[in-house]
Amino acid sequence: MQKMKRAQEKINFLLTSFSLSLYKVHTFIPNILHMKITSLDEIDSWVQEWMQREWVGKIIAISGWSSAEKMEWADPDIVKQYNDSIAAYVNAIIEGTLKRLQDYRVAILTWGTEWWVPEDAIRIAKDYGFPTIGVYPARGAKSALSDALINCAIEVKSIFWESRWGDETPVFAKLADASVVLGGGAWTLIEVAHALKINEGLISKWLRPKYIIPVTWLPGMSSLIQLLPAKKDVKKFTFPEHEIKTGQQVADFLERKLNLEDDHKENDRRS
Repeated sequence: MQKMKRAQEKINFLLTSFSLSLYKVHTFIPNILHMKITSLDEIDSWVQEWMQREWVGKIIAISGWSSAEKMEWADPDIVKQYNDSIAAYVNAIIEGTLKRLQDYRVAILTWGTEWWVPEDAIRIAKDYGFPTIGVYPARGAKSALSDALINCAIEVKSIFWESRWGDETPVFAKLADASVVLGGGAWTLIEVAHALKINEGLISKWLRPKYIIPVTWLPGMSSLIQLLPAKKDVKKFTFPEHEIKTGQQVADFLERKLNLEDDHKENDRRS
């Protein structure tokens, strides 16, 4: 019995101290693997391994504003009321979506940084027990959320010159099976445009596209996405057929388009 205990302690020690140049384990607790990827040479294999360990079937991104609208020309009290109402609506969308999806083997992806939508989405996701992924450029590492909130952190280094915001966009767009868009600006725009370009190839081969679900009642990028000059058939298969205004509608679309019933946690218990 004592030998078994010592062997288990040794295994636990090895697991918590295991480190590779590609993949660093910061913390290991049952069923949760905290991993930071800083090299993209073999990102696919390591993310796949992380998904298997976390028992993740699909990755859903939540994208949107990193800061509230300042509107310095307007009355500060009115601006505050406006931003507070937008923030409450955004959080209601996230809550409504994730509450419905908590029984599926889904991971939640954001930029993983300490700002409005990406941070709120991660915090709500953790409250509902979702594994979380944060993708950010090397220059964003100082603003990254802690390991307590991000299970898989992907720090994207610039392929040339110095790191800039936007370097992470190709990784973000490729990881997500679907993206929920809540407002947003230029940062959100390049993610959406990248996903649309990826979808041109996927749809031409009759493969499942990377769905984009804009909440159209919000100002910003999500209300303008349908106006982007993408190919007609790509937009048809990428966006919802109708306006999306609630978390319930977001979840309904994701369940149907991603066949989430195949990734229901109940299936694991039955098998």
